[in-house]
Amino acid sequence: MKRFGLLVLATTLLASCSTTPTPAMHSLTVTIADITQAMPVLVWNATRDEVVFDGSIAGSKVFANLPANEEYVVLARFSPGYSTVPASQKISLTGDKTITLVYAVPVPGETNR
Repeated sequence: MKRFGLLVLATTLLASCSTTPTPAMHSLTVTIADITQAMPVLVWNATRDEVVFDGSIAGSKVFANLPANEEYVVLARFSPGYSTVPASQKISLTGDKTITLVYAVPVPGETNR
């Protein structure tokens, strides 16, 4: 019986000393500059080929707890009334990062929806 108790104690101590590393996580903030309306944006994890976000952002949005050291692409999408779409931006998330998207001035005579 003593051996069984020692075996259980040893197993418990080994299990509690597990050295499984916790993966590093960071945040990515996407900011839409100088526009009050929500603009369509896609945030994609290129390393895992996964969509993180596909929707509209007004002002800024924080994507927290993203796996670190992976490649992310932020793609601004066309919005009616704006002449150009900002270029996509690709980053390696080695720390907390911010990407700012700057849309061109609205096209004269067109209304934004």
